[in-house]
Formats: sequence, structure tokens, C-alpha cells
Amino acid sequence: MRFCPPIVALGACNRGSIAITFGLIMSILLLFIGLAVDIARLNYVRTHIQASLDAASLAAAKLLDTQTTTKADVQAMAAAYFQENLKNDKLHGATLAQFTATPDFTTGTVKTTVDVDLPMYFARAGKSLKSMAFAPASASTYKTLRLEVAMVLDITGSMNDASADGTPKIQALKTVAKEFIDALYSKNPQPGFIRVGLLPYAASINIGSMASSLAGFGTDNCVVDRSGAAAFTDAPPSWAAPISRGSMALNPSYSCPTVSALPLQDLRDPSLRASFKSTIDSFNANGGTAGHIGAAWGWYMLSPNWAGTWGTFAARPYADNVQKIMILLTDGMFNTAYNNGGGALVAPESTDPAIAGSSPNQALNICDNIRAAAPAGQAITIFTIGFTAPLEAEALLKSCGGTANFYSADNSSQLKASFADIVTRLTNLRVAS
Repeated sequence: MRFCPPIVALGACNRGSIAITFGLIMSILLLFIGLAVDIARLNYVRTHIQASLDAASLAAAKLLDTQTTTKADVQAMAAAYFQENLKNDKLHGATLAQFTATPDFTTGTVKTTVDVDLPMYFARAGKSLKSMAFAPASASTYKTLRLEVAMVLDITGSMNDASADGTPKIQALKTVAKEFIDALYSKNPQPGFIRVGLLPYAASINIGSMASSLAGFGTDNCVVDRSGAAAFTDAPPSWAAPISRGSMALNPSYSCPTVSALPLQDLRDPSLRASFKSTIDSFNANGGTAGHIGAAWGWYMLSPNWAGTWGTFAARPYADNVQKIMILLTDGMFNTAYNNGGGALVAPESTDPAIAGSSPNQALNICDNIRAAAPAGQAITIFTIGFTAPLEAEALLKSCGGTANFYSADNSSQLKASFADIVTRLTNLRVAS
């Protein structure tokens, strides 16, 4: 035993207190280190369980797009993914209980939760906390986009001319349009998920047997631009807002294409897909260019306001998981019109956008109203393609759909590339969060 010298003041003797102080400091330091280890364990367990919950909710949410899915199917899928993602993780003694998966079929959302209890090794020793209980959750929304595409294609007389590579433009269009259908179908959509309509136009549009059910006049199945208050709207046809039928009395350039339009077809159905291609093969280039009528009927085909007219082929309501697309193609300036919002045209063959009632003027009015008609974020997207088109026609197309959605093609390869790029832009078929 060692003693302090007698001449040293009692208060100055601290050899034993240093050891005690050091011991206390080390105990506190070790406790904090232990708490840091517990916190690290907690963060590790929380992160891995959260990742497993996220994977489970997203996998289960994908089932909600299948019409036959039940609540039990969703719960089983979520539980399987949760367990599979956790099986190789070290959970440091954590216990899990009450895993749940709750689907909302209306919003396409699945919420997953689980109760977790993690023992605190060092905090327990410090008598501050025996275990940490928490209940992480995850919610995923998955909606496969439903595509509705209206192909508004120029089959006017000038389409018989050759493109830059020598191929007749009408033949190039037939080939590329059928390839477009195959490319969409190659995405293996579920029934009803991708529907495409066809509107070949020239001086008018032949709507086939549907013409007999529409108010208006004429002796054939072709329709022209509307007049009156409904001229630039998607108001459904009625006696108050009729669909105009064509005649040479309205415009000496009037003609009626032989090929009929096709309403929205489900590409999953092989017979409808074959009919679609057969119709494309029957294209016969002839007549003037009433592109504004094509744009209007592309709108009618995609508008839910026309559900009563199209019947089983009706477009869906506007929604965040329904992508409505119009593809408007021309090889020349629009040059054939019939009505001027209720009055006779002064120059029915004018190509001047500044002249009220001209085909370009009506087209711009229609395109503007298409973009404004749908709720925010759900508008119809208009892609435009100028196939060997003059500069003034390209300017019109850019104004109609926007510069970012405009394609210029001078030959078959460029036309094919234009449609291929549109397919790429359309087939990101998932909205997930």
C-alpha cells in the first residue's frame, strides 16, 4: 500500500481518484459505443425490411391490372416477395409479426406493413431500453398504361408519287403502318390494353356503315368538316350538332375514299389485327388533302364524349393511366375544305392558314382545342409526320402537335424510323410510384 507523504496537503492527494474517474469515463464511453452499435443494427434492420416491403408492395400492385385478381392473390404475392427478399438478410435477432398487404383496386395501390421488435443489447445493459419496436410501411401504385392510338393517314393523290428513294409513298406508308402495328403488338399487351384506330383521309373520310346513324346529308359514307357551334369541338353528333356529309356543291374537289375508317381495335385479338392490316393494304391514293377533317375525326375517335356513337369501340374516359395518341401524317399542304363554321367558304381550296375556314386554319383551331379539352396531364398527344412535305406543311404540323412531336421523313427509311421512335415513346407501359 502506498501513502501520500505527510507534508502533502490532504486535498492534493488524488492517486486513487484518477483511477476511479478513468473507470467512470471508460464505462460511459463503452456505453456510448454500445449504443452506437445498437443504432447501427437498428438502421440496418430498418433499411432491409423497408426494401423488402417496397418490393412486396410493387410486385403485388402489378397484379391489380389483371381483371381476375383477388385480394387473396395480392396478399399471397406480397407475402412471397417479402419473405424472398429477406431470406438472406441478417436481422440481428429481430422478430417480425403481423405482415399485411392491403390492396386498393380503385387506385391500383397496395400497402404493406409489418411489426418489428429488435432487442437492444447495449442499451439493455444500460437499463435504458430493452428493445425497439417499430412498424414500417410501403405503398406502391402500379398502373399499366392503356394506349389508344388514332392513326390519321394521308391517302391523297400525291401519295402515288415517289419518295427520295424511289419508292411510291403510298407503298412505303402501307409497309411502315403494318410494321407499327406489329411493333405495338410485340410488347405483348394484355387484352384491351393497346387499341388502335385507322382514319385514312383524302378530300373526306369514309366512315363506312356508321354514316347511316349520323345526322347530316349526302349519298355516300363520307364525312367532311362540321359547321356551326360544333365546328371545332368534340361535341357528339346530334340534330343540333350534325356531322356534315360531302358533295361537289360544297367543293368541286370533293371525292370519297373507297377505304373505310376502322374504330379502335384491340391489337391482342388476332382477327382484328389481321383486319387492320388488310385495310391498310387496301389503301388507294386519290383526291385532295382535307387534313383538318382527319384531325377532327382523330379527336372524335379518342374522345370519351363520343362513347355513345362508337359503342363497343368507344374510347375510355380521360385518366392518368390512359394515354391517348393521334398520329397525323401528310405529304402536302392541306387544301380542301367545305364549311366555315356555319358559312360557305370564300376559297374552299385555299392553303393559307390566315383565311378563316381554310383547311389549315380549321386544322390549327382543332389542334388547339384538342390540347385544351382534356384535364391537366391527360391531354391527347399529337404526333405529326411530314412525309416529303413542303416547308409550309411542316410548319403547320409543328404548330399542331408541337416541335418535339414532329417528324420529317423524305424516304422509306426515315418514315420507318419516325414510326419506330413513336413506338419507343409510347411503350413505357408502366406508371409506378
